Amino acid sequence: KHNMDLIRTNPKAAIHAAADMINYFSKHMHNNIEMIFAEYNGGATGGATPYRMYRQGMSKEKIIQWMKDNKCSDSVIKHFFTETIQYVNKCMKAYKYYLEIDDRG
Repeated sequence: KHNMDLIRTNPKAAIHAAADMINYFSKHMHNNIEMIFAEYNGGATGGATPYRMYRQGMSKEKIIQWMKDNKCSDSVIKHFFTETIQYVNKCMKAYKYYLEIDDRG
């Protein structure tokens, strides 16, 4: 429902689109914040399933095979291993930090 040209040029439109995406992911990821971050970073092709596989200790080869079986491009696969995992770790670190600040009042 969002205009991609507007999202690229208008910060307010970009924020609204991102909020809608996070709301959608929250519902589909049962409010699991780690999976929401993975899915958000994965974009339209998703990121939560391969991230879940990664967290469960599945080998890189098996994750790649699953992604190929699910028609992920080589660039999406590369993105997952070079960006998504690090993105989720960074977001979780920030999330925990801000929770601690909130707990301190």
